[in-house]
Amino acid sequence: MTRRSFAQRLLTAAALMLAFAPQASLACACGCGVFDVGTSALLPTASGGTAFVEYDFMDQNRNWSGTSSAPSSANP
Repeated sequence: MTRRSFAQRLLTAAALMLAFAPQASLACACGCGVFDVGTSALLPTASGGTAFVEYDFMDQNRNWSGTSSAPSSANP
């Protein structure tokens, strides 16, 4: 098997796995999109340097199960 043939097979396998992956597997661990960084707002539109600063905060000082609070003993 040539190196090019191996690369083509690897690329095809990766494309198939990505195409058949469930949408839920593409989410972040917390199940939300608060940390998404792949938006078009991050692409440069002019020449020169670009700086980007972002601060994300999630208040997680309460345990929740569905829509009601849960006891802390339920944490593994």
